[in-house]
Amino acid sequence: MSKFKGTKGKWYVLGDKYPSIQSRNTDPTIVQTHPSIAAVNSTFIPEQEYTANAKLIASAPEMLELLIELLEEDNLCKSDVFRIESIIKKAIL
Repeated sequence: MSKFKGTKGKWYVLGDKYPSIQSRNTDPTIVQTHPSIAAVNSTFIPEQEYTANAKLIASAPEMLELLIELLEEDNLCKSDVFRIESIIKKAIL
């Protein structure tokens, strides 16, 4: 299975009114230490909704990592393995 090719490091939400997803990149070869990954806002949905969306996006790398770890478990049924593999493929391909 391929590896995640997105921004490395922990992602977090910066800002309240117009949140953006930032990364605390730990790679010393990258000059920009807090690259912007995405801006999440809209005049068409409530502020509470786009803030929740930003938090979900910022959690995505940790969720992906957990799904990859779960595949190593022996007690998963085939349907769970299939669902997890499908989600991982969607995220990294």
